[in-house]
Amino acid sequence: MKNKFTESVSKLIKLIIIAILVIFTLAAGALGVSIVGVLEKTPTINISDIDDSLNQTSVILDSEGNEIEKIQTTEFRELIEFEKIPKDLVNAFIAIEDRRFYNHDGVDPIGILSAIKDNIFSSSMRGASTIAQQLARNIHPGSKRRLDWKIQEAYLALKLTEGLGREGVLEKYMNAVFLGQNAYGVQAASKTYFSKNVEDLTTAECAALASIVKNPVEYALYKTVLPQNVSESDMVLGDIEINGINYKVVYNDKSSARQKHALSSMYEEGYISKEEYDEASKQNIAEAIKPGENSTKQVISSYYSDLIAKQVIDKLQTELNYTEAEAKSKYYTGGIKVYSSIDIDMQNQVEEVFENFSSIVLRGSGSSTRPALLDWSADRNGNIINSKRSVVYYKGNNLVDSNSNLYLPKDEYKLNEDGSLSITSKKFKILGSFIDPSDYYTINEERNLVTHIIENSGEAVAKDDEITKSDSEITLSKALLDRYEDLYSITDNGSLVFNSKYFNIDIKGIPQPQGSIAVIDHKTGQIKAIVGGRNQEGRMILNRAANVPRQPGSTIKPIAVYTPALDNGYTAATGIEDAPHYENGKLWPNNVDLRYRGWVSLRESVKYSINVNAVKALKDIGIETSKSYLEKFGIINKNDPSKDNYVSASENPKVNDEGLSPMALGSMTFGVTNLDLTAAYAALANGGEYIEPLSFTKVLNYDGTVLLEDVNEKRDVVSPQIAYVMTDIMKDVLTVPYGNIARNSKFDIAGKTGTTQENQDVWFVGYTPYYTIGSWVGFDNQQLKLAQNHGHAVYLWNAVNRSILENYESARFEEPDGIVRTQACSSSGGKPTSACYSYGTVTTEIFAKGTEPTTYCSVHKYAKKPKPEKEDKDDKDENNNEDNQNNNDNSQNNNQNNNQNNNNQNNNQNSITPPVVDGGGEESE
Repeated sequence: MKNKFTESVSKLIKLIIIAILVIFTLAAGALGVSIVGVLEKTPTINISDIDDSLNQTSVILDSEGNEIEKIQTTEFRELIEFEKIPKDLVNAFIAIEDRRFYNHDGVDPIGILSAIKDNIFSSSMRGASTIAQQLARNIHPGSKRRLDWKIQEAYLALKLTEGLGREGVLEKYMNAVFLGQNAYGVQAASKTYFSKNVEDLTTAECAALASIVKNPVEYALYKTVLPQNVSESDMVLGDIEINGINYKVVYNDKSSARQKHALSSMYEEGYISKEEYDEASKQNIAEAIKPGENSTKQVISSYYSDLIAKQVIDKLQTELNYTEAEAKSKYYTGGIKVYSSIDIDMQNQVEEVFENFSSIVLRGSGSSTRPALLDWSADRNGNIINSKRSVVYYKGNNLVDSNSNLYLPKDEYKLNEDGSLSITSKKFKILGSFIDPSDYYTINEERNLVTHIIENSGEAVAKDDEITKSDSEITLSKALLDRYEDLYSITDNGSLVFNSKYFNIDIKGIPQPQGSIAVIDHKTGQIKAIVGGRNQEGRMILNRAANVPRQPGSTIKPIAVYTPALDNGYTAATGIEDAPHYENGKLWPNNVDLRYRGWVSLRESVKYSINVNAVKALKDIGIETSKSYLEKFGIINKNDPSKDNYVSASENPKVNDEGLSPMALGSMTFGVTNLDLTAAYAALANGGEYIEPLSFTKVLNYDGTVLLEDVNEKRDVVSPQIAYVMTDIMKDVLTVPYGNIARNSKFDIAGKTGTTQENQDVWFVGYTPYYTIGSWVGFDNQQLKLAQNHGHAVYLWNAVNRSILENYESARFEEPDGIVRTQACSSSGGKPTSACYSYGTVTTEIFAKGTEPTTYCSVHKYAKKPKPEKEDKDDKDENNNEDNQNNNDNSQNNNQNNNQNNNNQNNNQNSITPPVVDGGGEESE
């Protein structure tokens, strides 16, 4: 029996062994097939493209190639060669991250087995990857918890080690590794934490950087903390400004133990001696920290750097067919070099003018109770109201207390029995999922209106039905108040004060009115300087010069009406009758001075900014003709309407800019930006050639190859002769108010003023032989109007122009070939007759050759003498001579009567207030 039992057990064991072998074989085969499938999906690595795959910090250079600014991004990286990385830093990373680095080929079998085990039996990875595996992960990010990715990662690590060698793996890894505070790579981290190059690090500092890699958020050497969140126990190392916000730099205590561990590991592995270990352990890392380059304040103005970003990203898409995402990635993290066209000295000069904005533009107006230049309307509580008596801005002390805390007096809220809070004040509304306070104003020492914005900080979010609104109040439920129990407190006098952490209050505020300047070198299209406002430090910058369209008023006339007219049969001497004009049965438009001048030339129509004549000339040449020139001037983008501010009838059939008021008087739906308008005038300054204004000249890839160069759009708008005639006409604007403020005896200047309805916007765009400058002044909130226009934009323009041309040589506009001078009648544009001389309307005018007058004036005539019963031969001859000279048979008496009628009409216009049509603003200079 025993033998049979033993035999049976033996057979069973054999069967079990065979079964195990079969199962193992099948499992191994399945695993092998699975691994092959995973490896087939593994991304390929081109060793030569690794640097390109690493995000690199891009830089902005000046025209000489000098670096002036690093492009702000979420990743700060600066590639460095292996030879410049100190040995202590290399050894610190190996000691703490991959001790067997020199004993494997990119994959440590023990580490891989541990990782697989953790993937199967644990919800998290143990972190046993080699340096080569970490590099593979940086180049091709994947899911850290997926087993198939760990297989791919190991395979890539082997390939990287084979292709790069050990030093190559270390170099790429140390340029790729994230070390906290937006620093990628050891060079960026060295500058971020210690403000020095990596080769200058001490042994202790090398250990400190290596210690971060395990958890860059947890072990970063310092933290940036808002001032109000700093505790008494924090070790504050200094201050830092990031994206316009001030932070306190606080030492991270958790990094200390980790740094000591790194030093110990270096000693245990034999990378440093006992003496070196002891010496390094004595260094106080907290004292060595000096927050550095990736967080420094911008060197050039945000106005300019933001414009560079916008234009380079756009050109990468239009010129190189990048997607928007690809273009942004290339700009911010592609390690490109952008050669800017900025003139740093000029930019600083313009910004200095804006620092003195109040004295230059406001010129002593206003008082401590009445803001300068504001067309003031206030309710009995001092709140600024609009024409419908709605509050636009609350007076500061009606909304914030003496400590700049948002508050409500006791009669503007109530605490309900159910524990809820009702706000009965009109100062609040609901925005999104929380309450939104109104904005307020103050008056500063320079008598500027200062507007302050209050926003929800996002710290509190209401759930469904936790905030309700009725006609008279907003109610916050008890559940919401219980969740945010520190939302408010009640003072001794019964006022409700909100906790400041729930609302962002712009205590500094923005002074009003605002202004903008754009300076273009019209010969090249280079934007040399741009300022989009004043006193905006420490907050998001609004670039009013490049990004905010405003109605242009009469500055539209030269480009939408008179230049097209000169190119289509008109001359500077062409007569246009300034007389009552009716549109749709209504008298429209009105002129600035509410009078009519009769027949005047195109030159005088521009000089005196005559609205009637602009409308008549536009009607004559046609809307479509005008549009075609606005396309050439860069105001209309026919190929991509989303890139312009002009509203065509096809975009909006009901409200658009294809009308007499928008195109002749500038009352456009949105308007134009200062930069676009200045670029249009620059085409006239450049002899009729439009050059797209750009803030950069060329862009180089990280490897030095050219990506973009000479990519300005260029096109002829008009001939050099027509451009010169228009320029000469606009020189006359400098002889009348308020253009005369810009006069400068050293330079020829041509330009045009512009003012919109109720003084909402005031402009001056003008040019010298050197630069074209656009100037705008107005309030950000378009419900507010300037109290008057006394040439504010011209004063600003003049201050900028005189500052930037202070050391320039005197210059005059260069006259092109093909300009002729001849006499003409300024009322008709025809060849003058003796009657024209009698009326004093004969002038010497300039013409593009071939456009000078060929027929006699038809406006001024001598009256024929009455025929006697018996005609004398001499009288007949005299009449014949007069007929030939006048070329018509109108009587002098009729002309005199007509002139008298015109004068009577002029005198009677003071009682006329013509209506505005097309819903737009009109010139009120």
